[in-house]
Amino acid sequence: QEAEDHSIADDEEFSTDSEYSGEDAEIQAAYKFGLLKPGLNIMKTKQLPGPPINNEEGLRKKLCEFKSKNQWLERMDVTVDRPVESTEDDRENDFLREVSFETLTDLSLGTLISFGCSCEQAKRTVAEGIAKLHAMKILTKRPTDYFAEMAKSDEHMQRVTGEQTIDFIRTSLMKLKTAKERSEAAKRVREEKRFAVRVQRQVLKARQVQKRTLADAVKKHQKGELSDGSEMNTTAW
Repeated sequence: QEAEDHSIADDEEFSTDSEYSGEDAEIQAAYKFGLLKPGLNIMKTKQLPGPPINNEEGLRKKLCEFKSKNQWLERMDVTVDRPVESTEDDRENDFLREVSFETLTDLSLGTLISFGCSCEQAKRTVAEGIAKLHAMKILTKRPTDYFAEMAKSDEHMQRVTGEQTIDFIRTSLMKLKTAKERSEAAKRVREEKRFAVRVQRQVLKARQVQKRTLADAVKKHQKGELSDGSEMNTTAW
């Protein structure tokens, strides 16, 4: 294993040396044929950042150029100021700068006390905006019986509503007709079943009467009370 490791390391060193030697050979060949000339390789120096530019006059000028000229009712923007304690060092701290919008910074103790300033700012902003709208006699709540205007015309809606009403009536009538037919069919089946049961009972009762009559006639014939058997002949099954 050690021999293999040494061989791998030797191969890597050989490949690296061969690469460098190849580059050196190319440079030597270029120098030999006079291809290397002054000015081909330029050493770039690291440029230091210049002083920060804070052109307040230019910024204010550009702000006035693209600032909206619309009335407040068209913009409805409300600005609520809240003092944020900070120092020069905090301005360069991205974390503290972001946190300052949502938390209260106590620099003396070096702690952050979160109390939801963003929510309070939003509530104050909404309150001031609604107060401005009320001062301009603009309603801010929708009436309970308010219906928004539809994009379709009244004629179209009446036609569609009429077609839907006709279809609804037609469907309702068909459902009533089908339900009535089913009810009548079920009623007819129930009546037929009751009639069949009644007929079956009558037939069974008649057979029982005939059996009883025949049994009495047989007994009388055996006793000799009936000589010609006329009563038995009159009994029908």
